[in-house]
Amino acid sequence: MAQLRQEQRTKLWPVFERAVAIKPDNLDALFQLGNLLRDMNRMEEAEARFRQGLRYQPNMPGLLNHLGLLLLWQARHAEAEECFRRAVHVMPESPGPYLNNWGSCSNRRIDWTKR
Repeated sequence: MAQLRQEQRTKLWPVFERAVAIKPDNLDALFQLGNLLRDMNRMEEAEARFRQGLRYQPNMPGLLNHLGLLLLWQARHAEAEECFRRAVHVMPESPGPYLNNWGSCSNRRIDWTKR
């Protein structure tokens, strides 16, 4: 199953790259490409694609959330918190997942050994 997923990623990656080459502000393609690159452990490229999308749509909660998660996984807590905070700010009527991620990020910054 994991092998199949890797093969699918390998096939999909150039499709999304081409879509972004044709239309650099294609937010769906940038979002999917960022996720594919992250899944392929190409973190710098994934971050670049999420940030590219945010240049075109700075308040897109999905991009903010996925960029925040990517930063969180790299222990870049302050940057991740900012992404989650912004996502909550732009989606106050439905902040659930963004608040959860923000809380998780804040929790990781606390040095519990000093309590």
